Amino acid sequence: MLLDPRLIGGAITLIPKLSRSKRHAEAIALAEALYGQRGKSRDLNVLMTAIWAEGNTDSLRDIARRAEAHFRSPTAEYDVQFMANWLRTLYELDDREMFWQLYDRVAEADRTHNAFIVVQTFRMLIRQARYAEVVDQWAHLPPTVQTDDIVRKHAARAFLETGRDLEAAAVLRDTRDDKLKETLLERLADRTRAGGGSAEVRETPGIREHALAGKPAIFVVYGHDPRTRAELESLLFRIGAEPITFETLPKAGSPTVIELLERHIPRADAVVTLLTPDDEGRKLGSSDPLLPRARENVLIEAGYAMISQRDRSILVAIAGVNIPSDFAGILRIEALSWSNEVGLKVAQRLRDMGLAVDPSKAL
Repeated sequence: MLLDPRLIGGAITLIPKLSRSKRHAEAIALAEALYGQRGKSRDLNVLMTAIWAEGNTDSLRDIARRAEAHFRSPTAEYDVQFMANWLRTLYELDDREMFWQLYDRVAEADRTHNAFIVVQTFRMLIRQARYAEVVDQWAHLPPTVQTDDIVRKHAARAFLETGRDLEAAAVLRDTRDDKLKETLLERLADRTRAGGGSAEVRETPGIREHALAGKPAIFVVYGHDPRTRAELESLLFRIGAEPITFETLPKAGSPTVIELLERHIPRADAVVTLLTPDDEGRKLGSSDPLLPRARENVLIEAGYAMISQRDRSILVAIAGVNIPSDFAGILRIEALSWSNEVGLKVAQRLRDMGLAVDPSKAL
């Protein structure tokens, strides 16, 4: 089928109408003709949406292969919407390995803060129950992306699944999706009535204004390794603890970092410090190899935590990062990377401190 160039605009408009009318074969044929004639990324987008509407798994696998071939074509232009649609196709196929490989390509192009990309990323993370990573990514999104209703919907789901009811309510407050707001706020009400996820203000305001009742509050000190941090936070949620980070602290009056440390670390039930190799260095004038080191601010925060909560501090040192000698005597766990074994050790040591956590849920 060869389309008259003057009719292409009308064809692009007609294809979704045909899909909504369940005339999938016609919609796909027209989209195929459009892509075959022009070969542009945006035309392949139209074809992908027509195939999603049909819902045929074989067609989805085929279009995923064609998307890969298109991307590798020397004439293909980088199109964010195309990448997002490709991610969605892999999501529909539940091809998690290829999904995250493609996400890494998107990250290389520094497009991970595009709303279309964020939506697909959040969907896959939620499917894999990686709620802490959604919460972490949400905190770093620019305001222009945080206002997207679909992004907000998935963020609210992650907040609810990690027991952060008030954050979920705050995310929903400005959403334009009244049906979604009503549904999720009803879930909040159900949790409150059941007593399983209600939030309360502690007698001594600290850590978080709305720490979950009965859950140990664990202050997390971390550097520039978001994946390891997300693994730690996910572990704490699973074993029944409440991870506390700088992003979740109340900052009325614009307090300094030192003031936040003084105010909140002494009130935590325990402190876990992640030492990850974010920097490197050696003694001035030395010719020794550069050693992997934690960020200086992490060491300062960890040092304060150990002064304030020495018997309730845990160091988790990853990938051979250098541990200052002044940290001798502090509980430490060393590993090449985060693993279930590391998580289990953290959980067991928190339990040994007398905290109400369940190490059996660490694995």
